[in-house]
Amino acid sequence: QRYNIYGSLMNTYNISGVNAFTEKNGNLVISSADGLEFLKKGDEEFKPISLPKFDVKQLYLDIENLYIYDGEILHHYQLQLAKN
Repeated sequence: QRYNIYGSLMNTYNISGVNAFTEKNGNLVISSADGLEFLKKGDEEFKPISLPKFDVKQLYLDIENLYIYDGEILHHYQLQLAKN
């Protein structure tokens, strides 16, 4: 579910099997059995992120930088976010 700063419900998403997630400035990345998906602030639906399969232990999103820790290695990717 997504709420605005006043606590009003804005959107509801049916997401199951989420292993990890991270959020920064309203942008959301989730990890599930289906892979990684990205929800850009203001968008209505998740978009898949094309990356090699990892056993994701932790995620961290910092603006356009996505960090994925697989238990042994910290992987870094730069997301190309279109400007609105």
